Amino acid sequence: MTEASVTVGSSGSAFAAQLGDGLSEPVSTALARLELVDPDVGEKRSDTRERILTTSLRLFATVGFQATSIRTIAHEVGIKAPGVYSHFDSKETILAAALARALRDFLLFVTSPDTGLGEADLLELLVRKHVRFQIANAQVAMPSDSLIANVQFLQEIEARHLEALRDAQRAYVDLVTAGVAAAQHPSPSLPRTLAHVVITMCDGVNKWYREGGRLGADAVEDFMWDRVRAVIAS
Repeated sequence: MTEASVTVGSSGSAFAAQLGDGLSEPVSTALARLELVDPDVGEKRSDTRERILTTSLRLFATVGFQATSIRTIAHEVGIKAPGVYSHFDSKETILAAALARALRDFLLFVTSPDTGLGEADLLELLVRKHVRFQIANAQVAMPSDSLIANVQFLQEIEARHLEALRDAQRAYVDLVTAGVAAAQHPSPSLPRTLAHVVITMCDGVNKWYREGGRLGADAVEDFMWDRVRAVIAS
């Protein structure tokens, strides 16, 4: 297996250093494009703005985009409707910004330095951090995963913003694909197809994980890594 360490670039973007520019550049580019979708992402995060984004994600995923009004969002957040408009122009911009924020936070987390896994195999690093993010950020991860997989919701997003979201997804798939190929060295077989399988497995953790359950978060990481190894070895 190819070992990969993870470092932080001068721009704040992080990626597996040993992958080289072939994969690190797409990740950095994807992060930069996501910042254009949610321009305030690099600023000090407003509590009200964050609550609008988190609440909207939940409502869009559970109630539906069309059925959720700005008034409903404002009521759930505990502000007046004009307070929402002081941060966002429309529901469409809220949806795009919320998904961009979720994807950016995810990419930065899974590609950030990890003292416990700094010398780990790339695929193990990505799987463990993916699972860790899903568990620690379930209130954002679950609805954002649901929304970004739903073509109907994505039709509400401006084309250039949608492409930025897709670029971020592709950049992560590229990373996992590289990890799968390294884990299968010297004879990789269908690494990109298996990468999608691995990502789906990790995304699905929140469907069965329960805080305080029989498996703690660390045990879930171990469990999922064992399952992934079995899949790529089969």
